[in-house]
Amino acid sequence: MSIHHRKSRSGGSYIISNMDSPGKSGDEKILKKNASNSFAAAGNKDGDNLVTLASAPSINLNNKEVEKGDRPSRRKKKRSISHRRAPVSPEGPFPKGAAEIHPSELEYDPADEATIIGKGMYGTVYEGRCRGLRVAIKVLNDQKMDAKSLRKFKDEVELMAGLNHTRVVLFLGACMLENGKVACVTEYLPNGNLETVLESKDIHLTMLDKIKYARDIALGCNWLHHSNPLIIHRDLKPSNLLLDDNGRVKVCDFGLSLAQPEHSKGFRSSRIVGTPLYTSPETIKGKTITTKADVYSYGVVLWQILTRLEPFLDCEDSDEVYEVVKKGQRPPLTMPPLPTETTPALRQLVADCWQNSPRKRPSFDEILTRLEVMLIEYAIPDPHGAELWKSRFLGKDEVSWPKFVSTFAEDDRFGAATISPHSPPVRCLKNLLATEASPTAVVTLKSFGDFCSWFGPLVPGVHDEQINITKKIVAILRCPWFHASVTNK
Repeated sequence: MSIHHRKSRSGGSYIISNMDSPGKSGDEKILKKNASNSFAAAGNKDGDNLVTLASAPSINLNNKEVEKGDRPSRRKKKRSISHRRAPVSPEGPFPKGAAEIHPSELEYDPADEATIIGKGMYGTVYEGRCRGLRVAIKVLNDQKMDAKSLRKFKDEVELMAGLNHTRVVLFLGACMLENGKVACVTEYLPNGNLETVLESKDIHLTMLDKIKYARDIALGCNWLHHSNPLIIHRDLKPSNLLLDDNGRVKVCDFGLSLAQPEHSKGFRSSRIVGTPLYTSPETIKGKTITTKADVYSYGVVLWQILTRLEPFLDCEDSDEVYEVVKKGQRPPLTMPPLPTETTPALRQLVADCWQNSPRKRPSFDEILTRLEVMLIEYAIPDPHGAELWKSRFLGKDEVSWPKFVSTFAEDDRFGAATISPHSPPVRCLKNLLATEASPTAVVTLKSFGDFCSWFGPLVPGVHDEQINITKKIVAILRCPWFHASVTNK
């Protein structure tokens, strides 16, 4: 049975974020509390706390608008923090290498509220500089680490610093400050998070935009799941998905992540961790946690991207969310709330991702394959054009012009097989389709989709004028009105 939705009484979001927003209602605060702290016991028989990747920052820009570029301050400049060298063990506070950052290399001012990006139960994130780069610096709240915990934390910091992927927020390193607190450094992304985008009524998103977001998230998660050791995020949600300068999504905040050793079948946690709205049934029941827990969370996030609604709005608190999830109830897959453009394949993908049984959920490899096909179908409305791109350029957002035109010419249905590379039809095609780039012009998925919308169908139907697309565009481009030449006649 699906859960019907109603509007939030406070008008706010039930979505949990490590960076708590001020001014929320009591009901929301219940749901805005993570089910455990970031150093949760997970699968350790001796009962000691397992130090997870709590160091990665939760950079939430909901509470504060951040301008692009560096912000000049009109106030009297305050002296930035320059930490003295902290006493360290012979092996150093963190492993040698890319993850090692000395406290003296961090430039930020905790007394200047203008530099605070976010603040929450795990710590405060500041805008600052490190080695000349503009960075985000998260100073964790007091964490007591014994020798065993510190050793594990060192290993995980080194692991995080090696996660180099365009869809994963770049973790630059960490250090122990002289006051005993841990500071973690990541790349700085000023364009907010996906939660903000989905909640904004001023931002229009097409179905193609939504599928691109979904693919970016899947790419980031797939990279984590194929790392060695593989990484289970465990707190996938819109507020942990940041936007780069090109509007692409990056996965961030590995505060509850687990590094799963090779040949391990998963983890069993003694506490429920993560955000209730996105927590998998097996996590709630205390069963073994695998990568499929992230797939469940992804399914809820995908539903939220499509509908731009908050999941489980009828639930009053986290306990009620847990109960309905354990019973197999999910947000509705009807239209509405799903948009009318939702294809059966896309609806099925959401349903597959949040299956009760982890084994029945797809891997992110499979999710990406299915999304690539959907992306083409949404981008290219012409069935013959979509078939061409899927059969020859699946998984590519752009191809070189020589490669495209040779592929296009191979299909007799388009009437381009007998034309020379420098003939008027080919020059017309290039002017309409290609974008100049180095070292050669390219045809993008979007430009080919637009071309098919404007000049299609690529193959005339039985009731259409029987003229192939190549001759058709040449005839159109010869018309003065196409080039905005208009007379009074």
